[in-house]
Amino acid sequence: MEGEGNSSGRNRHAAPVWRIHKIPSKQARLGAGGRPRRSGRCRGGGRKSDFHIRARHVVFATGYETQQLLKQKRVHLASSYAIASSAGTNFPKGREWPVIWESARPYLYVRSTVDGRIVAGGEDVDFVDEAKRDHLLARKTKTPGKKIRKMFPHVSWKLASAWTGTFAESKDGLPYIGPHKDFPGAQFALGYGGNGITFATIASAIIPDLISGTHNSDSRLFRFDRKSG
Repeated sequence: MEGEGNSSGRNRHAAPVWRIHKIPSKQARLGAGGRPRRSGRCRGGGRKSDFHIRARHVVFATGYETQQLLKQKRVHLASSYAIASSAGTNFPKGREWPVIWESARPYLYVRSTVDGRIVAGGEDVDFVDEAKRDHLLARKTKTPGKKIRKMFPHVSWKLASAWTGTFAESKDGLPYIGPHKDFPGAQFALGYGGNGITFATIASAIIPDLISGTHNSDSRLFRFDRKSG
C-alpha cells in the first residue's frame, strides 16, 4: 500500500510527499482500545524514520485490493479494453462530438476529446490474472476500431494507443460505504460499479457522519449487509 500527497504549481513545495512502505498484509491489525496500528517507513521533507501510527478511525479507500482483506468476496472483477486515435480527427458537420453507448452485449462506447481524438472501448472479459488480460490486448482492441469505421465510414483516423484495465462490479451496481463487522474502528469507501468518482463524493459525505455519530439516512443504501448487495 502506498499513499502520496503532493501539490503542484507555485505551492508544490508547501507540502512534502509522504510514502508509507512495508505495511503488513494484514492491514487492519488493531492495537489497544481497538485502535488500528500501522508501521513502516516514512519519507517526508528528506527525512526517513521508523514510526507507528495510532488512530481511532481508519478509512480504507484501497479499491479492488480490499478484496484480499475481506473474507466474503462481494464483487466481480472484469477486464475492459480501450483505444484512442491520434489528435486532429475531423467528424462530419453536426456529429462533431459523438457520445455513444451501446446497450448491446458486448457493449461499445465511443466519445471524442477536445483535441479531436476518438476514444472507444468495451469487449469486457472476466478477470483471471494480469498476464492473460494483457495477452488479449491486441485482439480485443481490434473490435472497437472495426465498429468505429462502420459507424463513421468517411472519418479518417489513426490508432495512437490501446490499453486494458480491471474494474469491479457489485451485484447491485452500488458501492460499499461504511463499517465492516470484521474491522472495528475502520470505515470503507469502495466505489465499485463503474462510477467511482461519483461514489467517492458520496462516501466523503457519509463517512464523516458515521465517524461523528451523525445520522445519515443515505448510509443504509451502501452498507455491507444490505440485501441487494
